[in-house]
Amino acid sequence: ECEKSVQEEVVDFALSSGPIDTKKFDAVLVFSCKNVLVVNNKHPLARKQTILISDLKNVPLAIRTKETNSTKTLFALCKKEGFEPSIFSYVDDLRLAIYLAEINQSCGIMNSTTAEKITTCNLKLVPFEDEEMDWNIYLIKNKDTVFSKETKDFADLLISTNF
Repeated sequence: ECEKSVQEEVVDFALSSGPIDTKKFDAVLVFSCKNVLVVNNKHPLARKQTILISDLKNVPLAIRTKETNSTKTLFALCKKEGFEPSIFSYVDDLRLAIYLAEINQSCGIMNSTTAEKITTCNLKLVPFEDEEMDWNIYLIKNKDTVFSKETKDFADLLISTNF
């Protein structure tokens, strides 16, 4: 939706998760953190220090909708490894992914900033080793768009903010 709104000039710029199509948009990275696998302590993957995409083969996952860039990246990386991810559930609310991991029905995938707020003792957060699985937020605008002074000042403020 963010990319569509920028492309259709509904808004001058937007914050959008990566990866970004840099043929369509100019993009500036404003925030980055690791994506993590949220896993029950009893799950075999809880013993790992980091997760590889290949570790996800046949692992039931609870993830955000297919429309997110992170989900698209996950599917592409799994395909590159020769398998399709096993989706237990698509969730709109990440609390459901956490609950499903708590009862050991599936593993969740979310960014570490969100996941670190989990206060349950029977879950482990295992970071992805692959940098393509990092969660990156970009300020995007259409190529060659020239901002007004006010818009540029606001964009510069967002870029300079230490999230």
